[in-house]
Amino acid sequence: MVVMDGARATFYQPLAEPSLGLELTSVTTPDAAVAFVQRFGLLHTAWEPSYQAAPAQLREPVERFIAAADDLRGIIAIALDVRRAVDGNRDALARVRDRFGKVVAHHSGDKPDDRAILIYASDWTALGLSNGLAAARPYVYDRAERGETVPPGRLRVGILPDTLREVCYLTIAFQLADKEPLGICPECQRVFVIEDGRQRFCTPACASRVRFRRFKTKQKEKRSRHGKTTRKG
Repeated sequence: MVVMDGARATFYQPLAEPSLGLELTSVTTPDAAVAFVQRFGLLHTAWEPSYQAAPAQLREPVERFIAAADDLRGIIAIALDVRRAVDGNRDALARVRDRFGKVVAHHSGDKPDDRAILIYASDWTALGLSNGLAAARPYVYDRAERGETVPPGRLRVGILPDTLREVCYLTIAFQLADKEPLGICPECQRVFVIEDGRQRFCTPACASRVRFRRFKTKQKEKRSRHGKTTRKG
């Protein structure tokens, strides 16, 4: 269990944290879950601080954090593969075919083309995000009332999540809908925003770890080759 001390809780606006969903995708261990709670709070606790005093302790199973992170990473991975496949990446297209080709063929009763498979895969990601937002509700507000520099009477439709988990799904949905350049770090599996087209890793630390392992492997292979060398005469 991850336990949060209600007396030490502080207020913040989750919807003002656009990277919150990406932060959740990095939760793969109990320690990472604790670090996430220290920054953002518990995922599933529905507590309205305007009307209730904070309980002395709030707790949530670690497995919930890891399961939600796994679910979001899976959704994002498929969404990114669909994007890459549309752009002509054959490896991404092969992964999408392997994952969804048989399912689409079963539903259509015929050999599906790649477009049908990609549409199905993209719809699968949309359904996964919708399921994560099943308890969220729409709301209508005046943009001027929210501090925007527009005349009164400009209404906007929004989505109001009830839990932090729903906020995470909502921020990922916005990022995928806006086609924000996302990547999955091959070292730590964290999802991150790509700031440079050549960027493969989420942080320099991950890139350094991979380079160091490659260096150690080459050194080991070099020593192994030298050990097999024999002298003549």
